[in-house]
Amino acid sequence: MNRRYLLRKMAVLSLFLGVVFAVPSGVAQKDSELDAVKAANQALYAALSSLQIDDMEKVWAHEPYVFYVGPNTKAMTVGWPAVRSAYEASFSPLARRTVKALDSRIRIVGNIAWVIGREEASLTRKDGTSVT
Repeated sequence: MNRRYLLRKMAVLSLFLGVVFAVPSGVAQKDSELDAVKAANQALYAALSSLQIDDMEKVWAHEPYVFYVGPNTKAMTVGWPAVRSAYEASFSPLARRTVKALDSRIRIVGNIAWVIGREEASLTRKDGTSVT
């Protein structure tokens, strides 16, 4: 086989795979479901920015299966009591924090939803140092 033939076959295969994976799943994502996930995600970022553990209490499930891996953690924190403690420890040295979601993508399959994206944060520690 010549190189041009192989490249054409690969291009057709890539186009086919792109179309297959671009087709939405059989489960329709209703606007109300998307709105609910967007609202939950916004509530999480508002709680992160508030530095109030009571606000975090409202947005997290208080279950043994929840887990947290933060930007400065080296291990996964499992279970609501441990996750709560991790947030309390991360809030304590801070005077101010603003966190916002960027380029969020929401996916819903059945009764499971997830959000993937980037986030931007800026914080000021109680000692006056700032980080973005």
